[in-house]
Amino acid sequence: MTLSGPRIFVATALLAGGCTERVGPERPGLPGSEFATTADPIALDQVNGTFNESGTTLVKGFNPTNPHVGDAILATFFWIDPTMTHTNIITSVTDRLANTAHTPVGNTYTLVEFVSDGDVSMATYLATNVQNFPDAYSNPSGDSILVVQANLAVPVVDGGLLSSAWTGVNTVSAQALGAHRSASGTGMGTTIADPGTIPVNAGALAYAVTLSNGVVGFTTPAGFTTLITQSDPFMKGDGEYDAEFAVQNTAGTVDPQWTWFFTLPSTWLASVLALNAPPPPPGNLIVTTSTSGSSLPSGYTVTVDGSQSQSIGINSSVTFTNLSAGSHTVALSGVPANCTVSEGNTQTVTVPSGGTVTTTFTVSCTATTGNLTVTTSTSGSNLPNGYTVTVDGTQSQSIGVNASVTFTNLSAGGHSVALTNVPSNCTVSGSNPRTVMVPSGGTATTTFTVSCTATTGNLTVTTSTSGSNLPNGYTVTVDGSQSQSIGVNGSVTFTNLSAGSHSVALTNVPSNCTVSGSNPRMVTVPSGGTATTTFTVSCSGPAGDKMTGGGKLGSGRNFATFGFEVSATKGTLEWVQHCPNGPSSGTCAFGSFTFHGNATPGTYRAVSGYPNCRTWSGTGTAKDQDVPSASGTYSFTVNTACDNGEPGRGKDMIDISIASYHNAGVLTGGNIQLHKGE
Repeated sequence: MTLSGPRIFVATALLAGGCTERVGPERPGLPGSEFATTADPIALDQVNGTFNESGTTLVKGFNPTNPHVGDAILATFFWIDPTMTHTNIITSVTDRLANTAHTPVGNTYTLVEFVSDGDVSMATYLATNVQNFPDAYSNPSGDSILVVQANLAVPVVDGGLLSSAWTGVNTVSAQALGAHRSASGTGMGTTIADPGTIPVNAGALAYAVTLSNGVVGFTTPAGFTTLITQSDPFMKGDGEYDAEFAVQNTAGTVDPQWTWFFTLPSTWLASVLALNAPPPPPGNLIVTTSTSGSSLPSGYTVTVDGSQSQSIGINSSVTFTNLSAGSHTVALSGVPANCTVSEGNTQTVTVPSGGTVTTTFTVSCTATTGNLTVTTSTSGSNLPNGYTVTVDGTQSQSIGVNASVTFTNLSAGGHSVALTNVPSNCTVSGSNPRTVMVPSGGTATTTFTVSCTATTGNLTVTTSTSGSNLPNGYTVTVDGSQSQSIGVNGSVTFTNLSAGSHSVALTNVPSNCTVSGSNPRMVTVPSGGTATTTFTVSCSGPAGDKMTGGGKLGSGRNFATFGFEVSATKGTLEWVQHCPNGPSSGTCAFGSFTFHGNATPGTYRAVSGYPNCRTWSGTGTAKDQDVPSASGTYSFTVNTACDNGEPGRGKDMIDISIASYHNAGVLTGGNIQLHKGE
């Protein structure tokens, strides 16, 4: 490429220390060379550069003095772009010694930023922890000077480089390089070249560089100091640095801005990057516990920064090693509620770099248990034998009706106390269960006051019977289980019945007697009192009439025919069962038979509630045609014979039992007639 007329490229490189605000120019000049150590802040060791390079390499040594082994080297290369494609034509960056054999050194250089615009390009490479050369070797013309060179894919007509070595940079490349960015632009007149803002870690340095194809003046960014200035007829370079904030403990941002004063339309390039210092050496932390008092725990847990934990005795020490230098949070956990930490459960401790710090947790504990005495005071009647006291639903003791029990070694604080097995006739005053506060190292008391009432009562049952033909008496039964005999006009008493409802029945009431009201009936027995109930009974004597009847009962081949005449003093009955097929079942269980019976005087009576019906009983003989062995003398009862209408209406009915034979129904023929007043 041929330059037409004087063409000067201007490059500036600057450096600023880590900061909380824009860096300030408060450290002029270059610091002296020194061997890099992890305890030192980042500092400039060596710097060199050149312009007016051409061909397929851009190369420059650190003459007259080598950097220190372990330094970080930044190499920024500038060139006129021969391809105008804005691609990086550097194939590799290597280092060697300045001898005739070009002995390779072998450090690795990594591309950090490449920026290209117009006809100019700029690339910055980084190598950390450089090795394999004479440390701080000084000889301007010696063959052991460290040389850095860029190898190009195509030759350039003009270019240059700026190499700088730094002590105190993190030796791990990935950790050494912080944020970085580049920008480019064109302008005429006053033009700002700004690569943009990057964050800078505490203790880090910021390196900034710019390049322009315009031959003009410029001003450097505020807070940056010149790193190097060099020139030739076609290219002028200027670099600046400022290490003012290299040892600052807090982080911030930097935004280097150059002001170019272009007289013609020109292009500018700018890059900025941050180099980080290694972390300070770790330190150690000793945590001690000092515990006093009573009801002491078995131990605690110490946790640093919420992640590292160790168990610790109540009067013991543990050590946390290799903690990063700086502030750490130390927490003591597992402290029971009866213990108090004087310093608080969490402390902030500053661990010194390479040293040991000690912190102590002072713990005082109080008694955690106490006792509880429970007393009962019971009055009234029908007292129980005792109760049960239960604490927290788990611990129980029996207690008398007027007694006390003590629960020992209860945890201090609130406890639920319940008095159980209290019978229904007793009432507990106040809350049950109730909460009682047990003091630490002391005894709490609580009293359950209980009042009881009688649990049983009595029941007196009275009978009032009127009419004629009265029975000798009845039977009174309570709840189907307790029974007593009672006269027709008498009283009996059931004692010690449970309070509440009971079923009372009057039984053995003859058929000529009727009980008014419900039978059985429910009666409520009061606790400690007596309930009464009266059964009113009305009875009637033998009927003063007579009844006659005759006819047929049943249909089909199996049926019965009958005839009777009966009164209070006498009566006859004939009953014939017809079973042409012989014995079978039901009314034909005994086959065909004929029965003749006589009514027993005094058994002829009206049926209670049915004025047209009568009942009577007697004895007679049966002759069985089909089962001769069944013939004999038997008792009979006409349970009911009813005159329910005129003959032929099909309403009269009869119900008869002869020994085990039974037949009943509405007449299918014949009539039953009640003769009143006869």
